[in-house]
Amino acid sequence: HEHFNLPESPDIVTFSKKFQTGGYFAKSEFQPKQVFVFNTLIESMFLFFYSLIVSLIHGWVNQQKC
Repeated sequence: HEHFNLPESPDIVTFSKKFQTGGYFAKSEFQPKQVFVFNTLIESMFLFFYSLIVSLIHGWVNQQKC
């Protein structure tokens, strides 16, 4: 909301597929009463993908410095 100079923050903001994850931010009145999980894939698989993505980013950044 700051980027677009809105007078107040939105009720709900969603994001997805950046760094292979997604989610939402919501004002307290929009928060669910119970905790729930959107995606139940294996945590270790995510850690592997995260480490691979970070390695690729580091390699790309190092190439740009040359």
